[in-house]
Amino acid sequence: MERSFSAGVAACAIKVFIADLNNATYIKSIPSLLQTHAFKPASKKLLLNMDSLGIYIDNIEGVTFGPTLPNGHRTLIFIADNNFDKSEITQLLLFEVME
Repeated sequence: MERSFSAGVAACAIKVFIADLNNATYIKSIPSLLQTHAFKPASKKLLLNMDSLGIYIDNIEGVTFGPTLPNGHRTLIFIADNNFDKSEITQLLLFEVME
C-alpha cells in the first residue's frame, strides 16, 4: 500500500500494489544503493487506486487479510481512524480478493 497524508481537509491518495520479489536482487550485503547500479529492483503492479471508488478516503493506516468468504475468496480490510479529530473520519473498508 502506498499512501499520501491529509489532515482531514482533502482525501488521501491510496494505492494498493502487488509486489513481485522473484527477480529482484537480494540487497542485504549492499551498503548503499546510491553507489551502485548492479541490482534489479522488485517489480510492482497496481491492483487498486482508491481514487476510483468515488468516495472520500481518509488516512488509511492499517491493512490486513480478513475472513474468508463462503465462496472461498479472501477479504482485505483497510482502516482509518479519526485521530480524535472532528475533521477526520473513521473508516473500515472491506474488499473481496479476486485471484
